[in-house]
Amino acid sequence: MKRTRRSILATASAISALAIGASGTASATEDCDDLLEWEPDTVYGGDDRVVHQDTVWEAQWGTQGDEPGANDWGPWQETAPCEDEDDDESDDGGDDGDEDDDVPSAGDLPEHFFAPYVDVTLDGHDELIEYVEPAGTRYFTVAFVLAGDDGEPAWAGDVPVGESVGWIDVEGQISDLREQEDGEVVVSFGGLDGTYLAEATDDATELRDHYEAVIEATDASFIDFDEEQHIRDGRAVIERRNDALALLQADYPDVEISYTLPALPEGLPTHDDNDVLFVLEDAAEKGVEIDVVNPMTMNYGADFELNGETVFECAENVQNQLGELWPEKSDAERWNMIGITPMIGQNDVEENVFSQEDAQYVLEQATDTGVRWLSFWELIRDDGEGSALFESSQIEQEPFEFSTIFGGIDDQ
Repeated sequence: MKRTRRSILATASAISALAIGASGTASATEDCDDLLEWEPDTVYGGDDRVVHQDTVWEAQWGTQGDEPGANDWGPWQETAPCEDEDDDESDDGGDDGDEDDDVPSAGDLPEHFFAPYVDVTLDGHDELIEYVEPAGTRYFTVAFVLAGDDGEPAWAGDVPVGESVGWIDVEGQISDLREQEDGEVVVSFGGLDGTYLAEATDDATELRDHYEAVIEATDASFIDFDEEQHIRDGRAVIERRNDALALLQADYPDVEISYTLPALPEGLPTHDDNDVLFVLEDAAEKGVEIDVVNPMTMNYGADFELNGETVFECAENVQNQLGELWPEKSDAERWNMIGITPMIGQNDVEENVFSQEDAQYVLEQATDTGVRWLSFWELIRDDGEGSALFESSQIEQEPFEFSTIFGGIDDQ
């Protein structure tokens, strides 16, 4: 039986409460692989055993439609929580029995949150926990997972996911963030450079397994796909990724999925220009539940004005586009699917600059409309010092000034 990470956390609380009020006391964990899930339409006899919400239940008499644990006096008696697939009784620390500590379980991200992108392999970066106080956020978007030379998931294509190389230990940083600061991360795949995992294999099932490996290694509750390479001529890669996500979502329904996509003030470019919108059209057609669409409101070009108004104009237009793809969603639900990610300060395009005043405007509009996620590229740049664009906003600012502004969305 496949367990989702969030259900494990929820079940732990439920088991504790049920042990006080239920007619039986939960004992040691039990292997649930051979037991069937409870179904409301099935008729059960006395002594029949089922699994419901990662817990084993035994019928005390014949029953149909009575949900296990729904009340204290029902026909079902709780017998034991299901054994975690990673449990190892010989390992008193509760990890997987190897020499390395497991990454602590992920928590939920807030309903509205700020999580700046962090290029985790970039020289000069501090560990994530070192940014919590000065940046004023416990949430970060760690980027980017690509394909290594062997086709396996690797940070920046160089550091295998789940391993540390030199000073780079991403999973260790995530562990420290969760344990010491009660923080959380979005794990981002893709980016501008490197080989995407969806390029490194022709098999959607293998690709799905790669994504699962990253989720398990980081205990991710939210994964992001930054698509910048295949929007013009890479439909096969886009389709393969969405096929893999449909497979993945069947086993990990609680893991949130976002697409981060190039955009202009009018929204996501259509087929007349490139295939940006096709990424979402194909996902919708395949039944992939996309939780957030995060337009990259940056580098509009010399012919476009980039400021707070045009950044939020883009968000408004993307929100309208989502209504065409998912017409069953309400206006508020579609706003809750929106992320916004500008490039702070000087953009790569000389004429495009995103200022602190622009950030304040975007925050106010995002707060009023219920935008889910604010971010920017990139955290180390949230400082006016430095001679290179990758390490500085290249404008006059206080350290972490943009983080302080965008962090206001967490206070909704």
